[in-house]
Amino acid sequence: MKILFRPHRSTLEESMKELVEFSSLIDMFEYCSDIHDGAFNSHEVYIHYYRFDHRISWHTYVVCVTRYFDKDYIKEYGVPQAIGFCNIVE
Repeated sequence: MKILFRPHRSTLEESMKELVEFSSLIDMFEYCSDIHDGAFNSHEVYIHYYRFDHRISWHTYVVCVTRYFDKDYIKEYGVPQAIGFCNIVE
């Protein structure tokens, strides 16, 4: 299995330029925590199926966190904060 991760950016093109490949979800979660300078812990990252994206042929999952530093997105807005997208390839 491989996980393809792209961070949330203004455009798909910008996002795809930062594509990173992982061999496990745990590795991807730790990477997300690291690139966000401790805004959340790796165990606070989760994914949720979004849709098939025909532009890049991905079964796209949204990569989310419920908290970013001291801001609790679930408490404040009732929804998590998206930080990127991923595709799971078997």
